[in-house]
Amino acid sequence: MHLYQRISNIAVAAFVCGAVFAGRPASAQTQVQTGQVVISELRLRGPAGATDEFVELYNNTDQDVVVQATDASAGWAVVVSNGQFTGTLFTVPNGTRIPARGHFLGANSLGYSLGGYPSGNPNTTVAATPNAVALVPFATATPDATWDIDVPDGTGVALFSTASGPNMNAARRLDSFGYAGSPALFREGTGFPVVVTADVEHTHYRDLRGGRPQDVGDNAADFLLVATAVGTQITRLGAPGPENLASPVVNNTTVGGTLLDPAVGSSSPPNRERRPNVEPNADLGVLLIRRTFTNNTGAPVSRLRFRTVNITTAGTPASECGGSPCADVRALTSQDGEAGVGGQVVTVRGVRLEEPPAQPNGGGYNSSLSADFITLGTPLPHGQSVNIVFKLGVMRQGPFRFIINIEAQNAPTPVVTPPARNATLRVRR
Repeated sequence: MHLYQRISNIAVAAFVCGAVFAGRPASAQTQVQTGQVVISELRLRGPAGATDEFVELYNNTDQDVVVQATDASAGWAVVVSNGQFTGTLFTVPNGTRIPARGHFLGANSLGYSLGGYPSGNPNTTVAATPNAVALVPFATATPDATWDIDVPDGTGVALFSTASGPNMNAARRLDSFGYAGSPALFREGTGFPVVVTADVEHTHYRDLRGGRPQDVGDNAADFLLVATAVGTQITRLGAPGPENLASPVVNNTTVGGTLLDPAVGSSSPPNRERRPNVEPNADLGVLLIRRTFTNNTGAPVSRLRFRTVNITTAGTPASECGGSPCADVRALTSQDGEAGVGGQVVTVRGVRLEEPPAQPNGGGYNSSLSADFITLGTPLPHGQSVNIVFKLGVMRQGPFRFIINIEAQNAPTPVVTPPARNATLRVRR
């Protein structure tokens, strides 16, 4: 479900929950139309230089997608062009299954620097002993496909339902992202207006502020440009968050969020609390928001995190707050604690601002917050709940929003071989 918070003032606020995405799919589809699988995030350089590149695809449907080319070729192709050269970056092979609301990640093997960003359940067997089983907490955002050429700044990127060059045309184009100077087949609308030429930690990502990923057929309107440090070219605070096939998927309906204490208002303690504690990225204190999340997926949840899809932070224009200067809040790592609910004391768990990338200015758009204590070894059973506290550092007061997506993943069934020398844990999916 989609978790909304639209606050008219730092002192007076509401936290509203609403369902946006449907639950888990019952079947898979192979016939994909334009807009059903889209380019959701990308960059063509980064802090590691010109080859610090990635392109993320997103299944924008509530069914798994099984890739099948619309001709006799090997699959779908992600292709780049700047008008002088055109070439395939990578192919998504026929038979690849992209989960409902899931991702496929391609990256440059020569410079991609975000391979350590957390993903989902580990997909490798791990060592076991007769007395204990060692579980790797999370996999990382390693690419599902790679390339090894530098894509020049300002190049357009397109996804085609074919890997055959002669058949790459508008009829077989599933999506594209380009700039004003990109060829028409490799952009939508007039293209994105800003070409990043500095080696900074940044990303172009599809705007999620309206609920679903925005796709009005205009790259300038559909994408936001964010960076971990705002500057001349990039004015909104945020972070890249590349996701691959192993990443958790949006579960906004099957992992429901409610007030920690339903007997009081959303703006009252313990549901929300303002503290004067000054710390890095919290010059004016912090705002604590406490909620309860319940696993209604029908299976144990082994990975749970929250992605910030809308926040008023550094670079948010006043036009998004009715003309008044927006509050500047930063998502921060929160700590475990306790709160009083109905005369009883309950435990509330903290969440971690995920790195890499390093976020010295706190989390903004597209930053993710992980419930690290939920893992393959310690999953959240179906029907059970966990209390979570979010912490926002306040840098400027005013109207603010804090909207998140719930990303979750169900645990596979672990099968451990009988105790023996060199025993291993086998994970059946």
